[in-house]
Amino acid sequence: MPSYHPTKSRESIELSQPSRSAASSAWTMDATTPANEHANLIQPPTKNPVNTQISEQNNRTFQLRRFYLRPAVGIITPIVVTGFYVYIAWIYLQPKSADPELPIHVGKEAQWVYYSWFVVGTIGINLSQYGLQGVEASMLMERRWGAENALQLMMHSDATWSGPGGWLKIFRKMWYLVGRKRRGAEFKDDLRPSGLWWLLAALSAMIFIALPLSGLTMELADGFKLREGSNPIVIGRDYWTINQRLDADVGELTRYFWKRGTPATIPGAGIVYTAPAVDRSKHSFLAKLPNSLPVEDGIPELFLVPQAEEPFQGETWGLRLQYNCSVVADRSELKIVGREIDSGKEASFYNFLNQLNKFGNKSETRNLMQEDVQGASIYTLPLVKGFDIFRFPTFLQVGISDMEGLTVGPVDTLDEEFQPVRQARYRYFNGSQGLLDFKEYDRTNTLEVLLFQHLGDVPTKHRDLMKDYKPVNGLDGVYTLPSSPMASGRGVPMPMTAVGVRCTSSSTPGNAKIDAGTSTFTDFQKTATFPGTLSPDDYRVRLAFGVHPFPFGPLSVLLPNPSEDVKSNAIGDIFDSIRTGWSSFSSLVLAREGATRIPFAYDSTPAYPPFDAEKLRRSMLSLYALYARTMMYDSAVSDTSNAGMLPNQTIQTSDTRRWNISDPDARYFHAFQNLNVTATVPGKILVRGLLPWQVIIAMLAAWCLFSIVLGVLYGFRRRWSDTLDAFSMFRFGADFRDELENHADFPDTRDFERSGHTLEAIPGLIGDSRPFSTPGKISLVWRRDYVPGVKAKRFKA
Repeated sequence: MPSYHPTKSRESIELSQPSRSAASSAWTMDATTPANEHANLIQPPTKNPVNTQISEQNNRTFQLRRFYLRPAVGIITPIVVTGFYVYIAWIYLQPKSADPELPIHVGKEAQWVYYSWFVVGTIGINLSQYGLQGVEASMLMERRWGAENALQLMMHSDATWSGPGGWLKIFRKMWYLVGRKRRGAEFKDDLRPSGLWWLLAALSAMIFIALPLSGLTMELADGFKLREGSNPIVIGRDYWTINQRLDADVGELTRYFWKRGTPATIPGAGIVYTAPAVDRSKHSFLAKLPNSLPVEDGIPELFLVPQAEEPFQGETWGLRLQYNCSVVADRSELKIVGREIDSGKEASFYNFLNQLNKFGNKSETRNLMQEDVQGASIYTLPLVKGFDIFRFPTFLQVGISDMEGLTVGPVDTLDEEFQPVRQARYRYFNGSQGLLDFKEYDRTNTLEVLLFQHLGDVPTKHRDLMKDYKPVNGLDGVYTLPSSPMASGRGVPMPMTAVGVRCTSSSTPGNAKIDAGTSTFTDFQKTATFPGTLSPDDYRVRLAFGVHPFPFGPLSVLLPNPSEDVKSNAIGDIFDSIRTGWSSFSSLVLAREGATRIPFAYDSTPAYPPFDAEKLRRSMLSLYALYARTMMYDSAVSDTSNAGMLPNQTIQTSDTRRWNISDPDARYFHAFQNLNVTATVPGKILVRGLLPWQVIIAMLAAWCLFSIVLGVLYGFRRRWSDTLDAFSMFRFGADFRDELENHADFPDTRDFERSGHTLEAIPGLIGDSRPFSTPGKISLVWRRDYVPGVKAKRFKA
């Protein structure tokens, strides 16, 4: 193999050399140039062996140039592409409103942003490659990054590192060379591309992979966008109308829905708002719209506001509330009713039974026993459904904290003993009406409900009915119903057992900012409510004016109404509320016993299966949920067309509504325009996709950082050419034509890897082949002969 001389260059071979034919001279031309053009461009020397014009040109020298456009593009493009994606991620994908699991999506219109990203990314790939090609040319002149030999340099041609097509091309050539080496061919050096090629390929791969994967981080979804300057029409009670009704109307409307097992579905868009700290994904009732307050479990703090048909955003008035119920497992958990039982006052229960007998067991008789214990109230409610308590041995004991209490006698009696005493004076405002004082209630309230039942022979004969019963430990036999007078001596005492629940609740009216995108509320500020405009002379109506605070609402449904002749049937309502009413119980008993009639309790056989603790819990949760809905939305009619109109045929607003309050009625579910919030309209919203956007940020950040570093360090350095182009390869090849021609594998023109031995024998680092002479010459040099720091001198072709 011929030795290489660093000082050997093309000018040492004279064009007028007689021994070189025209054909050999034409070898230095492009192989695609027609033969007749070769003859016209380069002719063999004739008379004068020295061409004067060429000699003058060869004497001219030049300096290596700096190129600014490519490195500038290579630096700016990654910054723009990465910055644009960071903007999309931070503005559109990072907020909680971009969660794809949310039942409703509210955000900025994003359709054009979504499509623009892929346009910017596609253009960015090409511009990035444009800049890196200039960086490549500069780095090929550095000892650290330059090619080891011409074989590695050829792998850089056509920017094969810049995309999948080039990668496949190089891998195919590597496969061929490795195969030849395994078959015995001798190669001196590594057959893989240079380290620079791998670096540039890795940078290109980052953006090539990141761009399509970015499509997995975002999705266009149907949602809503804010419409500035537009105010929605909403339905529901507000600051001015929450008290403009009788509390009994709220209770009766709640009872109507409750005993029918009606879901507590919020009207309109049906959005209940939670605090930002609440993980809405953990509460199934928030998973779809419209939201329905749950009956299977309690709720975190919610904010109920007047509803529109679409989401809206801004500051609005609403009711902040919370409730939960748990099954009572042991007598010690009863902090209110338990005090009554533990103090040995069971006798008062039997006095209650005597009062029951005093009025002849009339079906319309409503009896209620009240005991004040440390500020709490305890009530006992029998079953009144046309049957006496001895036939259906079931009764309720209810204890509630902070209630002033009420004692009620039969409707047809005016005995002083049964005159109503002061009812709960708690309201959502402070004030007085006549002799009555009203005050706000802002504490957490406790309600205890015990359902006592006589099980008879069910525990022994029908054990399958007892598996979910879960009685309160320690209450078996505390109360025993005596034999009924109607039993005519045939009856036996009926010991009672109980299931129970303990509920806590709270509520506060006020203003808060609501975020339509996340369905959350912030900056809650407590407010009072407008007391209402009615001041009747009737003491009882004035007492019942306004709405009970939410914690006392469920008890007002269970208790008989003192101002109306309404039959109390709390136990039957509880049974009906979970769709297991009296008719269902009767059918079960008849089917179980094969009987043709409902058996009498006088025979110690209950007329219904045991009512278990979990059913009682679900019933009470349903009562809380429906009372909350009725307080805010009355009948929950989603009809914004029922807006209240002013005399000039303009719709009522949150400002004008205060001047149009009339007598209390149930028609204030009508719509009005809320001027304090911004409406939304349908639009295309970006939501997060399957792949976390942080992955793409990391890939783009790495690509951007390395591109900037390489562009700054190498892009602006002096170099022989803008890029490693075909003309450069042509010139370098011309410098080594003798070495090329003398190798046996050089004539194979199929692919350059088939001339691997030839190319391996030629240096690949682009540098000064005459480092100690001036002018120098840019050619291919071996790494061992590379001399740095000579780029500022002049060079000769």
